[in-house]
Amino acid sequence: MTSRLERLSRLQERLEYRFRNTGLLEEALTHSSYAHEHGLANWNERLEFLGDAVLEVGVSRFLYESYPQLAEGELTRYRSSVVCKNALIRWAEHMQLRDFLCLGKGMEACGERHSVFADASEAVIGSVFVDGGYEAAEALVYRYLVFQAGERNTDLSLDPKSALQRYVQEKTPGGLNYTVTSVTGPSHAPFFTVIVELEHCVIGEGSGASRQEAEFNAAKNAMADLMASENAVCVQGER
Repeated sequence: MTSRLERLSRLQERLEYRFRNTGLLEEALTHSSYAHEHGLANWNERLEFLGDAVLEVGVSRFLYESYPQLAEGELTRYRSSVVCKNALIRWAEHMQLRDFLCLGKGMEACGERHSVFADASEAVIGSVFVDGGYEAAEALVYRYLVFQAGERNTDLSLDPKSALQRYVQEKTPGGLNYTVTSVTGPSHAPFFTVIVELEHCVIGEGSGASRQEAEFNAAKNAMADLMASENAVCVQGER
C-alpha cells in the first residue's frame, strides 16, 4: 500500500517543487472539517488567504510585463479570468488534489464541493511561498498560467500581433500589412488609426496614442473577429 509520504512525493513532482517542510503541504491539503474531527491545530485557511494574494500578485506582474499595451481594465479582466474559482478548480483537477485532500466525514458525506478544491489550490500556492519564498511561488504561478493558457488553447507569451501572425501562417500563405489611415490631434499628442490587411482585405482596425499601440489594437480586434467567425462556423457545423 502506498504511504502518505510517497503520495505526497508524487504531488510534489506534479508541482515541480520539492518541499523543505512537507508539513506545510500537509497543512495546505487539510480542510477545517478534518482538523476539527481529529483535534488538529492547523488547517489550510490561513495558507489559502496567503496563496490568494501570491497568485494575484504573480499573475498581475506577468500580465503587466507581458502586455505593455493593455489598459488597466483589460489587465483586470484578463487576471480575473485566470484566478477565478473555475480556473482554480480546473488546476486542482489537473494536479489531482482530490486524491490528497483530507476532508472530515461530514464534508465527505455532503458530496463534492468544488469550492474546496479552489481553496486548496490557493493554499498549495501559499505553502510553496512560505516554504521556498516568492521566487519559488512565482515559478509555480507561471506554470499555473501555462496550464490555463493550454486550457484556453492560447499562448500567454504572445502579444496580439505575434498571435495574429501565427494564426495567419497556419491558415494561409499570405502576409499581413499594417497601414496608418489617419493621424489626428495636436502634434504633441497625436492619435493614430491603423488597419491590418491580409491579402489586400482589411481584417482589423485599431487606434491608439502611438502607431505601436494602434497596431496592437488592430491585431487584437482582428484576432477577436477571426476567432468569432471560426467559432460560428464550428457551431453551424454541429447543427
